[in-house]
Amino acid sequence: MRLALVLPRFLAATVLAMGISAGLATPAHASTTDGGTLTPGTPVTAQITAPDQHIEYKFTGVAGRHVTFDVTASAWADGTAPSTAYFHLYNPAGGYSGYVYLGQGPNYGDFTLPTSGTWRLVLDPTGSATGHVTFGLYTDVADRGLSPSVPVNTTISHRGQNAGYYLTGTTGQHVIFEVTSSAWSNGSTPGNAYFHLYNPAGVYSGYIYLAQSATYADFTLTASGTWRLVLDPTGPATGHITFGLYTDVPDRGLSPNVPVNTTISHPGQNAGYYFTGTTGQHVTFDITSSTWSSGTTPGVAYFHLYSPAGVYSGYIYLAQSPTYADFTLTASGTWRLTLDPTGAATGHVTVTLLKP
Repeated sequence: MRLALVLPRFLAATVLAMGISAGLATPAHASTTDGGTLTPGTPVTAQITAPDQHIEYKFTGVAGRHVTFDVTASAWADGTAPSTAYFHLYNPAGGYSGYVYLGQGPNYGDFTLPTSGTWRLVLDPTGSATGHVTFGLYTDVADRGLSPSVPVNTTISHRGQNAGYYLTGTTGQHVIFEVTSSAWSNGSTPGNAYFHLYNPAGVYSGYIYLAQSATYADFTLTASGTWRLVLDPTGPATGHITFGLYTDVPDRGLSPNVPVNTTISHPGQNAGYYFTGTTGQHVTFDITSSTWSSGTTPGVAYFHLYSPAGVYSGYIYLAQSPTYADFTLTASGTWRLTLDPTGAATGHVTVTLLKP
């Protein structure tokens, strides 16, 4: 039986040409040097000066932990011809678990470890190749909790590195992730990254694309509990991001003839209102002030009206000037009005509920 290899994500589709089956013991080498224990965050330089030399490193791994081997320098030759080498990864039971290709420049390989214990990494030049490599073992940026309205800064310094965050949410809650700064690069070329959102059961629930500018995304949570957000640069990208978790403006009651002012400060943010009405009652929403923008361009928003049963019952268009809308209520009970800016618009509105 052949077991699945735990390959680096960026090489997951590559078929190993070496024909080594997962689960077999480490092959014997003519000359293997003990490179010692790898410490996360500490770079190591290895030199192979003669053919058929190998260097073995060890490190402690924890099941489920994501690790990356960031290679910052690599040069190999077989006589006068360029050549290559490999890092081969072995799990605590000796089973083959993947590789990192080493050529004439930087590279990386990242892995999610399936078991805990002492892992081994073997430097194996191809054929009679000699050369050198500088690399380091790195773990992900430590998980952090997200508190509403508290911005978080994160820097990804090493290829393949991720970062994790967690937040507490409730079913039906509307949340916003506002990214105010984002910059990613693949060496000298622009790069990108993604936020991936997972519900309390670990089910994938959406993403946010991150490039070289501000952005946002909003989600309505489908379960209560601890949600997880993972920052995952694409390929070898590194960079930094500043973002915050935001919730909607708290619901407020509307009383007849009492103006209510609302400011939407973050893209994707909504606001809610409620009022009591009776079947056949005629009500008016008088908008005395309304201003919306999306960056440097004018924006718009809408009021959406819902009956006591949650049935959508109409809207009011909001732009840059006063307006109004009147409705005849079709049911008795507590009605709901939701303020929903379009796209990334932010701004403010003053509304008054008028009843006969």
